[in-house]
Amino acid sequence: MLDWIFPRICALCGEPSGTAYSLCPACMDALPRVEAPVCLHCGTPLPGASAQAEMCAECSEYERTFDFARSTLSRSEEARKLVIDLKYHGRNHLVPALADLMAGTLQTDPLLRTTAWTLVPIPMTSGRMHRRGYNQSLLLAKSLGKRLGFGMAEPLVHLRDAMSQTALLKQERARHADTVYRVSPAYVAGRKTIPAHLLLIDDVFTTGATARACARQLRRLPDVRTVAVLTLMRA
Repeated sequence: MLDWIFPRICALCGEPSGTAYSLCPACMDALPRVEAPVCLHCGTPLPGASAQAEMCAECSEYERTFDFARSTLSRSEEARKLVIDLKYHGRNHLVPALADLMAGTLQTDPLLRTTAWTLVPIPMTSGRMHRRGYNQSLLLAKSLGKRLGFGMAEPLVHLRDAMSQTALLKQERARHADTVYRVSPAYVAGRKTIPAHLLLIDDVFTTGATARACARQLRRLPDVRTVAVLTLMRA
């Protein structure tokens, strides 16, 4: 009833969305997706390649802590606007539409669609959580899990406030990420159990430093067999 009286407005084109989402179908369809061929490990697009690659040149520089990563949207001004609006401007009403886009990747990617995942949002420091009031990765994971019937766990903690990853160079991101993520003591001590197949959820995959650091920590848990990554956008 309220959607009829006060129709939802598309966050991109400014017209009534005609749906329960804050994105209209035309704008959702127009958002550029990450398409094959991609690196089978990190999911980065490989323009001009004739086939998928087991590992791109970038991946060969790093320890392989997660099994594979995928992203739904490729970088564009529209996708970047949505991420910034969600992450920094409190536009939480975008979450259902964005989670729906990510659900499409989960249901169609050959590696993702065959596993009953437990979703693990990338954590935020308590200080940043207090200032912002929400964790966008947690909101995406909750919405995604509700859509697809996947469980969720929060075994990771972000230890302290430090310089934002966005301000760091690639090598600095890797060193910084390795110092701030840890597994919650309750999981380390075995007071809480974790399923075998974990899917890290985040908004953006940039250098992969955060994903690698979090996956490295999750591998410390004896019952974990698979750690994969799904993000909304590929930077």
